[in-house]
Amino acid sequence: MAPPEGDSGEPVTPAGRLFLLPEMNNIIHCAIGLKNKIDMDSTRSAIKSSLMLKHPRFCSLLVHDKNGREHWKKTDIDIDQHFIIVNKKNDSRCSCTDADDLDRVVNEYIADLSVSTPLDISKPLWEVHVLLEQNCAILRIHHALGDGISLMSLFLAICRTAGDPEKIPTLVTGRRPDYGKEGKQQDLGRGYFESSADGLV
Repeated sequence: MAPPEGDSGEPVTPAGRLFLLPEMNNIIHCAIGLKNKIDMDSTRSAIKSSLMLKHPRFCSLLVHDKNGREHWKKTDIDIDQHFIIVNKKNDSRCSCTDADDLDRVVNEYIADLSVSTPLDISKPLWEVHVLLEQNCAILRIHHALGDGISLMSLFLAICRTAGDPEKIPTLVTGRRPDYGKEGKQQDLGRGYFESSADGLV
């Protein structure tokens, strides 16, 4: 996957360099549970044609210049290299009985990824792990590609609402945190995300 000739690359930002330090090396894991069975051909096609792959960070390699400074170098994307298909029957990390809790299986898989599997720097720093038996996709993105707000905005931009396949979800505004009777903040984000981010395009 060689970068195109003549592309001098773009320097990594100071924040990006911080997240790339061995002491940090932050990778974001986002688990997405789906109601319907995952159609891999449709999923690959949707990601390949999505806004995500038009963003330069998602189609650039991390390279170093002669002084050791990090740069982003544009490259061609082989979508198959970014999808890791996992079937519990063939992967010990996902083995379970029908009675096992699916959340536990997914959480254990992510925990294992977090400590054992760094992202491969020979390709852009993102992956999609598809757990077929759990009907779940895990998006892995290196924090050097963006902060939480920018990545969430990008993710919402490639989603559509269930009620209107052409409509992009919008952020809920003007709401204050709900601290409940015990003074603990409630999980408002989960309800919003489940109601608005219904599908990828």
